[in-house]
Amino acid sequence: MKPHLLLPALLAVPALVAAEPLVVTEANVRTFYRDFTKLTKTPEHVRIGGGAGSVLCRGAIQTPEAGAEAEKKSSPHLGSVLYYANPTANGALLKPGDDLPEGSVLVKEKLGGKGQDAVIEIGGMIKRAKGFDPANGDWEYFFHDSDGKLSTGKALSRCADCHNAAVNDHVYAAWRFAHK
Repeated sequence: MKPHLLLPALLAVPALVAAEPLVVTEANVRTFYRDFTKLTKTPEHVRIGGGAGSVLCRGAIQTPEAGAEAEKKSSPHLGSVLYYANPTANGALLKPGDDLPEGSVLVKEKLGGKGQDAVIEIGGMIKRAKGFDPANGDWEYFFHDSDGKLSTGKALSRCADCHNAAVNDHVYAAWRFAHK
């Protein structure tokens, strides 16, 4: 190969290297998804009432009253939410029935506060490489609660337990919003 042709080929190599996997941290949890596609134009009201989903999201609370109070404070399944998808997930959501590819990221903002429009909590799921967690579709979950605590991985086994029942690759509502 001629030397003047080799340089452009070598410069193109970094484009072939895969991007680093997303790591959600306290520092980026409120901003990393801001350029994603907003799947909902307006906030959607969400409530899983009395079913297994709301029990799983309550944590280790013994009484229904205490659980309902805790759910009001901190649950990804109560109140108004906005959904976001990164380009990888958004493209796959337009083809329901297929599993989402590695690198897909779905985010849910829970809104509240005085005007009911402030982001008070953020939850989401990241599709990791095949083999990351096969029992849970290779999804990693994260949740940033209203107290500012970020939980990820095994700390959110309840998320995985619930999402394992979803028909489309462990994903519930996002499929519907991508078709509006």
